[in-house]
Amino acid sequence: MIRIDCRDLPSHISLLEGSIFAAVLDESPDWIYIKDTDSRFLYSNKSHLKHIGMRAEQIIGLNDLELYPTKLSSIYYADETRLFDNRIPIVKIEPNHENGLDVLVITVKQVVVNARDETLGLMGISRQLGAGDEESLAKARDHVIDMLRHDVGPDVTLTQMRALEAQLGEYFGKGAAR
Repeated sequence: MIRIDCRDLPSHISLLEGSIFAAVLDESPDWIYIKDTDSRFLYSNKSHLKHIGMRAEQIIGLNDLELYPTKLSSIYYADETRLFDNRIPIVKIEPNHENGLDVLVITVKQVVVNARDETLGLMGISRQLGAGDEESLAKARDHVIDMLRHDVGPDVTLTQMRALEAQLGEYFGKGAAR
């Protein structure tokens, strides 16, 4: 859970524009985005904007249903609805598209709350794992295994860890989570 001291998430984001923090987010190769409680984009970093082929002013106020095929957007929306209901961070491997190609990404989404514990929205970070060829999928598998061993934070549940391991097996073949 990400706790911030504000009442209004869009106003908070606009205050960050031009700050060092915003510049760091924009330079990340990961896709970083912030959404409101209706899953509409409030912020999208340069990598995410490049991925979807839009400018910031084009994406603000849109949701995944307006950006991705229904097959993908319905998954994203269901996950986010569940996140707002139970506040358990989402950590999963999921399909996406990049330049017309199917790709896999690892996604982490956490709810954003204010000081009164009211849900304001979510922050998501996605990293492309591979483009489907064997070499990039092998690198992706190794990256996810390394992340599982070293980088997963304390908010991730045992159930989520087991789900990630199952996804590793599904996407990368048996024995992936050695």
